[in-house]
Amino acid sequence: MTEKRILTLIDPLHRVGLSVVGSFAVAASFTAAFALIIVDEGWDTPANAFYWASFAAAFVYFGAALWCYSARNLTRVWAVFSAAILICAVIVWALGGDANFGYGAALGRFVLLVLLCAALWFGFVSFALSQDKHWTNVMGERRCPPTTRLVLRWFGWGLMSLSVLFAIVRDGFSFGLLLWPLAALAVGLAVSFAIAYAPHVMSGFSRYIAKVTKVGTDEIADAA
Repeated sequence: MTEKRILTLIDPLHRVGLSVVGSFAVAASFTAAFALIIVDEGWDTPANAFYWASFAAAFVYFGAALWCYSARNLTRVWAVFSAAILICAVIVWALGGDANFGYGAALGRFVLLVLLCAALWFGFVSFALSQDKHWTNVMGERRCPPTTRLVLRWFGWGLMSLSVLFAIVRDGFSFGLLLWPLAALAVGLAVSFAIAYAPHVMSGFSRYIAKVTKVGTDEIADAA
């Protein structure tokens, strides 16, 4: 199967999977957060709060799913969905969670796991983009600029260190230091497949880093 054929299959599968699973995750997170807000503000009873939150979440789900099918840039969809889930999780955690389901503790651990995986993802992506062959594949330029390469490497090491901290805060030194290499292996494989078959996923991040480092280089040149 040619690379073009693989890319042709990946995009619709990615879009359908994100619309079904991602929209459901956003709607479920919204339900928990909105129901707790209703109860905390004293607007209604817990039973009715869950009913109203579920009713509103239905519109959230269908709206998110339709956006997935029509969006040109799925990277933006991923970013918005992730931000929405994290915000809802923080709200639930801040309000103490649901005593019957343990949302508070469970979502707190979930947020730390998401932050761990996000730090690993951008850390591995930074290391990959600091190499000329991957920079060329993503950006179309022959070489990664020296300043950009240096920033990417330092950024990558910083995120790797931060990911270890997230793992330890989530599960302590004993299990946290076991969780980290397992998560690093899974995320590293995902980054490898993305580089090979969907490098455009990293284009937004690479363009931003290139823009920031170019501005920094220009400022240094002007000061000199």
